[in-house]
Amino acid sequence: SRAWPLVAQASSLGSFGADPKLWLCGDFLHHFTKTKNPPQTLTAPPPLQLIYPSLENVRQSHDGLLGGGCLPYAAAQHAKQRWLDAYLQ
Repeated sequence: SRAWPLVAQASSLGSFGADPKLWLCGDFLHHFTKTKNPPQTLTAPPPLQLIYPSLENVRQSHDGLLGGGCLPYAAAQHAKQRWLDAYLQ
């Protein structure tokens, strides 16, 4: 249902490719669009939202910026997949 989004949380982000249809909205989302009993696929995939800490989230966290080292995602990598902004929460 369009009223129930799929929300995924990540502690690291990598290369998803130049287009969201390649992996994120392709293989990844596909695995969440099937029902078991009876076996069928949803007619339309649910909206997808990703939760990943922002710089401000890290800054205000218990460990502050020092704790952000465990959240790898390079700016150069993000520049190659700006489409990801539409999915980040």
